[in-house]
Amino acid sequence: MPDNRGHSIVSPSGSHQWRRCTRSVRFAEALAISDKGSAYADEGTIAHWLCEQWLRTGKEPDFTRRMAMTPGSDDPVVVDKGGYDTFDMMDHVTAYVNYVRSQIPSDGEYDLGVERFVDLSHWVPDMRGSADSVVLTDKGPNGFRRMYVNDFKYGQGVRVPITEGDPDDGLPNAQLALYAFGLLTDPIETIRISIIQPRIGNTVWMDLTREDLVEAVAPTIAAANTAWQGMGRFEASPEICRFCPAMPYCATAMKAAGLGGLDRLAALAAKAR
Repeated sequence: MPDNRGHSIVSPSGSHQWRRCTRSVRFAEALAISDKGSAYADEGTIAHWLCEQWLRTGKEPDFTRRMAMTPGSDDPVVVDKGGYDTFDMMDHVTAYVNYVRSQIPSDGEYDLGVERFVDLSHWVPDMRGSADSVVLTDKGPNGFRRMYVNDFKYGQGVRVPITEGDPDDGLPNAQLALYAFGLLTDPIETIRISIIQPRIGNTVWMDLTREDLVEAVAPTIAAANTAWQGMGRFEASPEICRFCPAMPYCATAMKAAGLGGLDRLAALAAKAR
C-alpha cells in the first residue's frame, strides 16, 4: 500500500483544498481534527490494493473473496461476511491495469513503479505522497525520457478533471503535477498525467513538456508553502470544502452556506455535523 513515510500536513492529494484555502490545513490541525475515513474510503482502498497486487506480481487477483479494512492496518483482510465483494470491483480494476499496461512498450527497456513514493520536502517542508503508478519509457543514453504518472480513482460521486481550475486555462491537475514534479529527473523530456476513474467512464490525460510542468507547478508550490505556514486566506466552495474535516467549524464555510448561493455546501455542512 502507499508508502507515505509519516504524516504530511500539506499533501499532494489534498491540493484541491489547500491550493485555494491555504489556512484550512493548519486550522484543522489546531482543532485536532483528522479525517476519520468512511465506508467509501475503505472500498477505494481495497480497490487500490487489488490494482497494486496485480501490477506488482503480474498475476490477476482472486476476485471471489470478500475483503474489509481493519483498524490499524493499511492492507485489507479476507472476511467471510461483511466487507466488500471484490467481484464487483473486477471490471474497474481490470480497466485501470490494462490502461497502465498499454503504456509499457512491447520491446525496449522500461521502469514500472507501483505506489511510487514522491518526496517534495526539498520544496515544501514534510510534503510527500504516493503516486499510484509511474511508467518510464524511451530510454536514451542518459536515462528514460518519457514519464507516465497515473492516478486511479475508484469513487463515482465526483468526476475528477485532468485540469485545475478553469479548463480553458489548461493547467494540469495539481495533485498529479506535484507527483510528476517530484519524480522529474534530468533526462525526462515529456510527461503524460492520467486520471483513470472507470466507474463513471472518466479516463482523461494531459501531455506536458518538462518546461510546461515546471511553469504550471510553481504557483502550487508557493501555495503549499503558504498553507504549511498557516497563512493566506480561507476560501469556501463545494469543491474546496467537500472533504475538509474542519468545514463544520469554519466561519467562512458557514457564511458561504448561509448566503444561499452554495446549496451544495450547506448540505455538506449539515451532513458533516
